[in-house]
Amino acid sequence: MKKATCFVSLLWLAAVLFLTVPVQAKENPEANLLTDKENGISLLVSYGYDNTVKYGRFTTITGEIRNSGKKEFAGSFQCLIPKSKDNALYKKTIKVEPGESKKVSLILPIIDDTGYLQVKLVNNKNKMVLEHKFRFTFGNYDKAAYTGVLTDNRETLSYLDSLNLKPFYITADTLSSNYLGLDLLDVLIINDFDVSKLSKEQTEAIKEWVYQGGTLVLAAGSYDKEVKEVFGRDLGLSIDGSKENMNVNFLAHGNNLKALKQYILNYQKSRRLFYQDLADKNLKMSPAGSNSNLTPGSSNFYASYNIRDMSDEEIAALRSEEVTKPVSGITLENGISLVKGKEKELMLCSKKGYGRVELFAFDIGLEGKQKTTALSIIRQITENISEIKKNQLDNEYYGWYMTDGFISSIASGDAKKVPATYKYVIIILLYLLLSGPVTYICLKRRKKQGCGLMAVSALSVTFAVIIFIAGIGTRITEPYAEYLRIKDYTGAGMDRIDLSLTMPNNYDYTLKLTKKFSLLEMSDADPYTRNYNSPRTFVNFNNVKKVIQYDDSGVELQVTDNTAFSPVYYQGIFKTDEKEGGLISDLSHTGDGISGTIKNNFNYDISNAILFCDEHLIAIGEIKKGQTITLQKANGSYLNSVDDLFNNSLIKNLTGLPEEGKDHNENSRLNQLVTSLIENNYIQGNFTDCLIGYKKTDIQTGTGEGDDFLAQIASLMQVKGTEIVKVPVSVNKKLGKEEFESSIDPYIQLEGSNMGSYYTSRYMVNDSLLLTYQFPEEDKIKNFTFLKTQNLKESSKYTQNFNGTVYFLNVNTGKYEEVFTDNYDIKIDASKYLTENNTLTVRFRQEAAIQNYQVVLPHISYWKEAK
Repeated sequence: MKKATCFVSLLWLAAVLFLTVPVQAKENPEANLLTDKENGISLLVSYGYDNTVKYGRFTTITGEIRNSGKKEFAGSFQCLIPKSKDNALYKKTIKVEPGESKKVSLILPIIDDTGYLQVKLVNNKNKMVLEHKFRFTFGNYDKAAYTGVLTDNRETLSYLDSLNLKPFYITADTLSSNYLGLDLLDVLIINDFDVSKLSKEQTEAIKEWVYQGGTLVLAAGSYDKEVKEVFGRDLGLSIDGSKENMNVNFLAHGNNLKALKQYILNYQKSRRLFYQDLADKNLKMSPAGSNSNLTPGSSNFYASYNIRDMSDEEIAALRSEEVTKPVSGITLENGISLVKGKEKELMLCSKKGYGRVELFAFDIGLEGKQKTTALSIIRQITENISEIKKNQLDNEYYGWYMTDGFISSIASGDAKKVPATYKYVIIILLYLLLSGPVTYICLKRRKKQGCGLMAVSALSVTFAVIIFIAGIGTRITEPYAEYLRIKDYTGAGMDRIDLSLTMPNNYDYTLKLTKKFSLLEMSDADPYTRNYNSPRTFVNFNNVKKVIQYDDSGVELQVTDNTAFSPVYYQGIFKTDEKEGGLISDLSHTGDGISGTIKNNFNYDISNAILFCDEHLIAIGEIKKGQTITLQKANGSYLNSVDDLFNNSLIKNLTGLPEEGKDHNENSRLNQLVTSLIENNYIQGNFTDCLIGYKKTDIQTGTGEGDDFLAQIASLMQVKGTEIVKVPVSVNKKLGKEEFESSIDPYIQLEGSNMGSYYTSRYMVNDSLLLTYQFPEEDKIKNFTFLKTQNLKESSKYTQNFNGTVYFLNVNTGKYEEVFTDNYDIKIDASKYLTENNTLTVRFRQEAAIQNYQVVLPHISYWKEAK
């Protein structure tokens, strides 16, 4: 009887275990298909592009859920990318009827490259139905530009899979409607594709992606009208309806056959050297059982590592060639001519926000073996991607990812409740005095020394109550939020809110928001790639500290098992509300200082403001709501180079926030934020005349989505934050029939970069430097000048001023002519120094020895015909 009972008990236990253990889905390596045959549920998972991602970027995780069972499935699609600490779980609720199939997507940041993605399908009873851990394929370690391709004729663009382009073919169905879903891409090519098929949300996502740093390549062809209607007004482009058959030779403007061959050789050589170094590092790591994504032969070794190089014979066999194409007339606002035919522009490029737009005058699809043209097109596309993407590719290539560091700037010194310690010192001293000598003397006089213990105990209780009462004002008993808000009103601007939530204990808590705000995690986890010689042998999928859950009613933020007073971080990125008034500016600058007025038409005051205009920094201070300030030939401080920003006194003098005294920590934080926003104008190649300052915060008055988000947080807990605004100002630079441009630097051409990099090209480290400058085609330049006010003594101890001679190449004689030594404020006739393509070649020669780290180049301004 006992044996039978034991046997039944074992059967019952086995049944329970079978019902409670989640189904371990079997992975189809080709399709990432997970199946639960018992319940008739299948889940097809895809991520990134062709299931390839990049560390340090955002990626879209998509699950297609098919219900072949007989009951409705209700539950949530869950994704987790584990980090070294502080994991975040993303959830989205979903219902799928029998016989129905639905797609659900989540956008996640890949903050740490542990190499895994965990996907779960959980029912509404919180029982796991499907679960799998996928191994990511990373593409960080090859300097290839990820390129999305929208086309109806894929075969003619097959040549794009060469050199440093990595194409991914997408469709109107797979194109993201969120610009963060495009973050993996460096380039998006639209060729022979009807863009009217795209939704408004998709086209807006493309434009926003461009403003934030993406490079959009558009080509004339069968859908010129549609391209112009969708992108023409916002991106400043035009394609005329007439076409002319022309023989197109894409080897132009220095992109000759010899230069193309050398470009290919240099690229292939650098790639081989890097792969060898990478293989050596992997070899050191493999015996330790590392989870490295770079181990040769593993399933997630990036496939492009195995791309076959062109042989020396193939490169030598390249010949100049012509391709017959219908060519349209094209224009691009502030466009620079990259390739020009005999009669028409063939390729233009211009900056838009932090990104770029490249416009071809013909369909870039190629029939047959037109290899030279194909390689020339690839070279032009990749050499002209945006500054922000170039920097990102460089960092990824060397296994280094740098965050913007704002996570450490969220906490404000004003938000901390710190008790005044002197009060407690007085209370303790008083207690010691009363419980010691005073008690002893009093009891001795009354001859009641035996009551000493009772008296001291009573005093201890009394003073404990006093200390408790004294600390009530500084005691934190409820969760609180702090935030940093960067509200950028410029063309590339967004309303970014970095939020920290802090709990005075380790209880779990939930914030229910009644709107589907697009929120992401932030983390200060130490990235694995910073030291990938030290292998990680354990990945923790269970260390979940925060949950972001989306459902029909909004978004829910959950904090679980988190240490008391240890913040958890979230980020919201919203569109800037353009209905808030703005600044009304009437400024002018023609080289002799900035003059005019600025009126604050916002419904709030702006404090500690700085005007950034043509690289002049001018202290504005506080500008109240409705106030108008006047400037008269103000020069302020001129930035010779980006290094000036890190001068110990520059920014604090401009903001009026001293970094000494009791507020030094808070003021240092505020000054650093201003420095970061100004620096972005340099390293991202975006020179915007703007005012930067701090908004007097009142989260209840705004009307934008970011204001709504903060208002909902404030309704649930105490909120304290810092808001910094960046607002564009209009500056008139016309004087009579001419227009002033303060610097030629935005048009620098560097080797491997036809539109230059301001941050790297402001200096010379040898005694001679040769640079070319490519100006917009429509700029009719009259003369150049070296302004004294823009060539002041360098203030950085790591750099020194230029002390030499500047030569311009005379295009008529082919010889260099001396144009500057110390002859400031004179005009130099531009006619004999500019090519038909509006290119200027300049030689800088330093006379004195370079004593410091590097020499800052002189600033050259120019005058052009007013439009």
